[in-house]
This record gives sequence, structure tokens and C-alpha cells, in this order.
Amino acid sequence: MTAHRPRSSDDWPDVLASLMTELDDCAAYVVTVTDHHTHEVDAYGPLAADQAVHEADVVLRGLRAEDLRSVSVRVVRLHAVVPPGA
Repeated sequence: MTAHRPRSSDDWPDVLASLMTELDDCAAYVVTVTDHHTHEVDAYGPLAADQAVHEADVVLRGLRAEDLRSVSVRVVRLHAVVPPGA
């Protein structure tokens, strides 16, 4: 799921609410930050659902303050796997 920039500061609670309703059961969540010009990706997590949405909010506000429009922020599901032989 992608957290798109709101059209106005008043839209932000609606964006967060839609993110929360899209989250489903998984081991945890990771916030990814992708720069589409440099193709660099950073990830933050694992986090609980509410922590991931909060972290995405913090990152988006920072990007907006710096006017970085080529960067996207996503909250993605993390699925735990058992390593072979574990």
C-alpha cells in the first residue's frame, strides 16, 4: 500500500484511516522509502501496524518539508518464514 501525499493538510487523517483499514494480519510491517531518481530504498521495521503508520507519517511530513516529490513511502507487510533447518 502506498501512502500518497494528501492534497491538503486536512486530508491527512483520511489517508491514515485508509491505511489502517487496509492493514491485515501478518508478522509485522515495514516502512519503505524509495527515491525514484536514485533508485535507493530504505526500510524501517519490523513494526506493529500503528507504529508503521506513525513512522510513515513522520517520514512523509519530513519529505514534504524538504519538498522531495520523487520519494514514495509505503507500508508493507512482513511475513515471517522459518529458515531451513531451524
